[in-house]
Amino acid sequence: MTIMKTRIKKALLGFTALLMGLAIFSFTSPLGGDTVEIFQGDKLLLRQHIHIDKELKTIQVAAQGEKVFVYYSHCGTNGQSRKLTLRDESGQLVKTWTYPDAQGTAKSLMECKIQEVMAVSNLRKGKMFLYYNSKEMGEERKIAGIELK
Repeated sequence: MTIMKTRIKKALLGFTALLMGLAIFSFTSPLGGDTVEIFQGDKLLLRQHIHIDKELKTIQVAAQGEKVFVYYSHCGTNGQSRKLTLRDESGQLVKTWTYPDAQGTAKSLMECKIQEVMAVSNLRKGKMFLYYNSKEMGEERKIAGIELK
């Protein structure tokens, strides 16, 4: 009788440990992954983990306002041969910005003067899209929709 109780207790303990392990690991994000952050001045407009949150976000940028900065992290590091591209709704190229390779591990923000482009173009209406590319990626990735406030 006591042998049976011991076996049942061990089985229940093992099952409980298994359930706890599943619960813990179900809510943790995978290590690594690419992240994009977009700021207007000091204000964070967007933070997105690319491999987890696949839905494209749209940000609103003030037509007259502070500079827009983008940080794209490749598993915690800066990319090489970085480039941001602004395209209209039909995919036509509006503007491309290129950036020098970042040295060290500090966040290297990329400035893009979207307001200047919008001021001299006829694209004030409709949505624009911001793309990122680097040596690590091979092809550009759409990272955000942009609307002017």
